[in-house]
Amino acid sequence: MIKNRKKELNEPLQIMFDNEVSFIVEQICKSQKFVRTKLQDVAMVSLRDVERCLNIFVWLANKYFADTSNIRQCLVISMGICYYYRLKPKEREEYKKEMTTQKINFLEVLERERDLFCNALVYPPGNKYITILYFVFTKLNKYVTFSIK
Repeated sequence: MIKNRKKELNEPLQIMFDNEVSFIVEQICKSQKFVRTKLQDVAMVSLRDVERCLNIFVWLANKYFADTSNIRQCLVISMGICYYYRLKPKEREEYKKEMTTQKINFLEVLERERDLFCNALVYPPGNKYITILYFVFTKLNKYVTFSIK
């Protein structure tokens, strides 16, 4: 499933993808296992989650990160949307520790990208930044059914 997604990436990214495919597989498998264990329901994690994560990954890589060599950044953001933000705060801490490796600091990348996104928004008067953050990254996550291609 993951290796087939290579064809959807822009040509320069395909080489980077080849170099990172084992890391990508490992991280998505760890995410699936972690969420399944924490939510204690096999039905809570499915291949649809993997598909959603890969859709977001490919879309980000092609649209926003095509000029960078950091394909892992796309992976972190897509895993954040598909796995991290569906967890409770305590579980998020555990997930962050599980996903952080010598190759990537999961939370650092996710927070940097979240802040870039939120700083680009125009907030209505009277709304607090944290309220908007909460809504964007928790409530909307339930409705992320990207069919981005």
